[in-house]
Amino acid sequence: MSAGRSNCDYCSRDQTESPDLDWILSCRCDEPTNHPLLWHWTVPTESVNAVRLSEMNAVVTFHPTLSSGVAFVKGDHVIDYGVHYWEVKAVSPMYGTDVMVGLGLAGVDLSPYTEQFCPALGLDSCTWALSYHGVVMHAGRRISTRLSPFKRGSIVGCLLDLWHRTLQFFIDGETSAFCQFT
Repeated sequence: MSAGRSNCDYCSRDQTESPDLDWILSCRCDEPTNHPLLWHWTVPTESVNAVRLSEMNAVVTFHPTLSSGVAFVKGDHVIDYGVHYWEVKAVSPMYGTDVMVGLGLAGVDLSPYTEQFCPALGLDSCTWALSYHGVVMHAGRRISTRLSPFKRGSIVGCLLDLWHRTLQFFIDGETSAFCQFT
């Protein structure tokens, strides 16, 4: 873990312990609380039964009771120019086929994956993602990084520079190589 980041007792627990939604929703370690959120999450129709939003659509709980395939959320507005940075905090144990943080072009269709157990982001040329295993996925290719896998308590950062057409991922402040895109 990088300097300046620390975990609360909940995030530091053994990941094999049974999940408890009270600790998931109340954990706030390493989160800046003085910055306003400029956008929020929305749930596409395909994922409405597999996702719960809370705290004014800023907190996402995937598969709160049962997992039946891929679930996903999207930001509530399109990013079409400039430089953007956002972070996602993993507040539950990482397990299963994959947990991914990434982005896709407007109009990307992830609905074919909602009843499958597979990594849905990064399979085509319209999506880019960092897997919790520490690899970047794009156009069906696994791009090796020097990043360690992310886990409960990790903060995953995404730096999108549309001027230079690059995307860079971070796990707890550690960075990956730039991903160029056209």
